[in-house]
Amino acid sequence: MVPELAARCVAYVERYMEPDDVCPFLDYILTMGEDGVDGSAKAVLHNNGLFLLASKMFESCLHYTANYILDNVHNAPEMSVLQAVHACGHRQCLERGKVGGQPAGLRSVVRPFFLKLRFLVLTVTEFVRGPNVWGMLNAEESLAILCNIIEEDSLPMPTDFCTVRTQRA
Repeated sequence: MVPELAARCVAYVERYMEPDDVCPFLDYILTMGEDGVDGSAKAVLHNNGLFLLASKMFESCLHYTANYILDNVHNAPEMSVLQAVHACGHRQCLERGKVGGQPAGLRSVVRPFFLKLRFLVLTVTEFVRGPNVWGMLNAEESLAILCNIIEEDSLPMPTDFCTVRTQRA
């Protein structure tokens, strides 16, 4: 009975999953350790990644879920990915500030994602008007990234930063 019920649940999810449903679904399966039921979520990430990143649900998803999404999202411009991570980080900073402790800085919240963010894909203008002024990078990191956007290998990239120069296909 339980395997049949599980199969029906998976079929339902696969049929009706929308971008707004992906984050709560992934929060659940990644927290509970459910294996093999993320196919429908991956389909949305491949086909509607941009809509998922623009979803308000992404801003409040768990760290594990954000990592999973950044590993699997396709067909989304990197600037959209960065804007989504920035919004998610900003929201987490606000929520942590409400707890009563010291408010978390944006950099400390988004730093774990730097290896997954393709800064080098951005244009100079996108970088200067976006991540450069959002407070997520220090001056040395910004300079190294900007120089490498302009000319590959012009400065060493900071440790723990993505060096991929191609868009997410």
